This record gives sequence, C-alpha cells and structure tokens, in this order.
Amino acid sequence: MSKYGISRVAGAIALVSGLLLSQSGHAATELNILGWCDVDDPRLIQPFEDKHDVRINIKVHEDPGVAHNILMNSEPGEWDVVHTDSSFIATHVEGGVLQPLNMDDYPWEDLYEAIHRHDLHIVDGELYAVPNKVGVEALAYNADRVDLADLESMAAIWDPKFEGRVGVWDFYIMAIEAVALAKGVKPDDLNESHIPMLREALLSLKPQIAMIGDPSATLTAMASGDIDLMLGGGDWLGNIMVENPSIRWTVPKEGGVYYLTSTGIAAGSENPELANEFVKYLSSPEGQAIFATSACYWGSPINNKVELSEAEAAALRFDELGELLDRSYLTIYFGEEFDKQLQELWAEFLQN
Repeated sequence: MSKYGISRVAGAIALVSGLLLSQSGHAATELNILGWCDVDDPRLIQPFEDKHDVRINIKVHEDPGVAHNILMNSEPGEWDVVHTDSSFIATHVEGGVLQPLNMDDYPWEDLYEAIHRHDLHIVDGELYAVPNKVGVEALAYNADRVDLADLESMAAIWDPKFEGRVGVWDFYIMAIEAVALAKGVKPDDLNESHIPMLREALLSLKPQIAMIGDPSATLTAMASGDIDLMLGGGDWLGNIMVENPSIRWTVPKEGGVYYLTSTGIAAGSENPELANEFVKYLSSPEGQAIFATSACYWGSPINNKVELSEAEAAALRFDELGELLDRSYLTIYFGEEFDKQLQELWAEFLQN
C-alpha cells in the first residue's frame, strides 16, 4: 500500500518544459510531502501540479510516530508539507519540525462544526496545522447476512452466531481502543492497569475471527463475503459501499473511535508559499471532494461546502457526522512505554 519517493510531471507540456530546463541545468520546482497514503492519489495531486507548474514528491508513512521520527532525522529543507494525525501536532511542534501558520489563510468558517471542538492544531496560541479529514471506525457488516439489531453493542463481535465470520483491521491502536469500549473503558482512560483485561478480551475473540488484515485485504473480504462483520469498519469502506450497498457500517451504543488528520508546513521548507497553497488546497471544497474519496481510503471531508455525490455522501454518512462524532472518541496515541506494551499485546493476539 505504501509508495515511496513517487514523482510525477503533469501533462505533456510540463514534461517538455522539464526536459528543456534539465538541459539548461535548472531543476523544476518541487514540493516534498510526507503524508498518509490518501495524499498519494493522482486525482488529487495532478490538478495542483498543473496549476502551479510543480512536481510533487511523496513519501508515505503509516504511523504518525514513524513520521515524527522521519522529520526529526531529516535535514532542514528536506520536507515542505507534513500530513499527519492531528493528535501528533503538539509533538511535532515540540520537536521543532512544523512552522506557524496564518489563521486567516484558511476557511475556518466553512469547517464542519464538530471539528471545532478540538484545539489540537493550536499550540501556545499559534496555529501549526489545518484539519482536513475525519473518519469514524466501529463495526462494518453485510446487511444481507447480518441484522443491524444484533449490532446494538460492540460486544456483538463475541456473539457465537458470528463465529468464524469476523474480520479485524490490523491496526492495533484502533482495535484495542474499540475492544476497550466494548468493555466499558474509554480510550482516554486506558492505562497499564487495563492490560490484563485487554489481553483476556482479545484472546477470547480469536474463535470469532476469519481474518486479520490491512485495508486492502479487509475490503476484499467484505466484498467477497468471506466475512460478515468487521471490527474497525467505518467510512473508509465508502468506495466498496457505493458499489455494493449491502456493505454498511454502524456505531454501537458504546460509540466508535475516530481519527482526525491535518496538514502543516515543515520547518525549514524551501518553498513555504507553495507549501501553503497545498495546505489551502486540501482545505478547499475542490480538494476536499477528491481527498474524501481517495484511492487509498475514504473519509469524511470537513469543509461543509464540499460537493459530494448522493452515493458518496450516503456511504460516508456525511449528514450524520456531527451526531456520530458526538458518540465517539478521538483516537489516542499513548506514551512510549504503554504503547510498547500494547504492541506486544497485539503481537501475542496475532500469533495465537
């Protein structure tokens, strides 16, 4: 799923121009982006390249902690744009890898109301990143074989009727936080004392599981009918839902877990003005419509002026976003020691 060091030149004219520039010893303008895989979509990138006559290079990360380490070990000017998890903004600022932004550059009045509850993007009174995508994760199911009434609680994943029919998205933070919700513990309250409870809950789930996989594998399993119920399913399944309306997702009474991503400008960027144009692009209705339906994974746009098709809005449950967020919890990335214990627990779960 990750694609590193991707470079594109938009359009034949830009290609010819680039060749002429290289022959004269001058490099074309480039913008280097470190981000999640949903940034790496030609439908999103090429219009920006065409408009600004720039070549975009993208390195994909799969974890904000990994991204932070990359930034901390990079030379000044190596990166221009950072697309990361909003909960890591303060960590990035503390590490000195993001630069302050001008609040007036971005359409705050157009952002979905529920997003304003978080002040993750402002540190010591300065804005360092702009939110651009949110996604709720709870339970996905095949409505042809699963009755929604049976999914009132997250505990449904342990129901004997679903033995051997449950899939799990292999992302330990989300899965563990969802299991904790099923056991009555909110992500904010999780600590080392909950390890025994989490271990028992995860291991007791094993007979239910048909597969544990990455987004691509779990999407395929849902589409093929190999699984009927999936822990971690949510709006990121949108593309398959448009094609197969029997695939749906729900947030049980305990709530779900949601991520919030954002984009900032790397400290030391050699192209800060162009980087800022990209940050603004991801926040605009035009950029949001493409970004929400990225080839890597779907998620809810946060600009309320975005135009989605009826099918896209229905799959993302965009009109319900505020209510769903009210009943769900922002994904928490824990401190190093506790995170290490959770990873060890997840490894034991995968191996058993």
